[in-house]
Amino acid sequence: MTPTFHLETSETGQPLLVANLADRKIWISDPHDPQAVATAWAEALPYRPDCLVVMLGMGLGYKWKALLKRLQTSDKLVVVEPFGEVDALFRAHNQDLDKVRFWKVKNWNEFKQIFLGIGDWENIAIAINPPYLELCKAEFREFQSKLSAEIKSLQVDQSTTSYFAHKWQENVLRNIPTLARSGSVTTALGGWQDRP
Repeated sequence: MTPTFHLETSETGQPLLVANLADRKIWISDPHDPQAVATAWAEALPYRPDCLVVMLGMGLGYKWKALLKRLQTSDKLVVVEPFGEVDALFRAHNQDLDKVRFWKVKNWNEFKQIFLGIGDWENIAIAINPPYLELCKAEFREFQSKLSAEIKSLQVDQSTTSYFAHKWQENVLRNIPTLARSGSVTTALGGWQDRP
């Protein structure tokens, strides 16, 4: 079931995004102090410099902004938001979006093309906005599975390319004496064959 969303006010007076399901509500941001909880969440994430961070679920942006403060200028942050209604609410409550590039994607293939264009797939970190695990656990599990498979595929491609490049270089070096005695190489090099 696709949730609907509405805004409430946190105990600290900040806007609070709430997902409405048939049987319950899920707070996307902390109902007490969304900013403090978002900062603690961002600080607790395992992080490596110069990485691509893929964040699943942006909410109203508390966690996204806290994570952005932690990242270095060489890092890239891609936020995947599965709900168009949340995207609209996010944009209505955030005025500093000129610092960020957003891509709207409808399916895995569109995301994959963006990822391949900007991604340093050897150094990637996944950051999941925890309430989203309840809202779309199966979708994020599928997303992570596809992303993991894509990264492995790219690693295999790079390993294969590196292996054959190494073998080619070995073969060239091993065959230099034979190449030097070859008639076509001798003719092509002309007077250079006897020089050091």
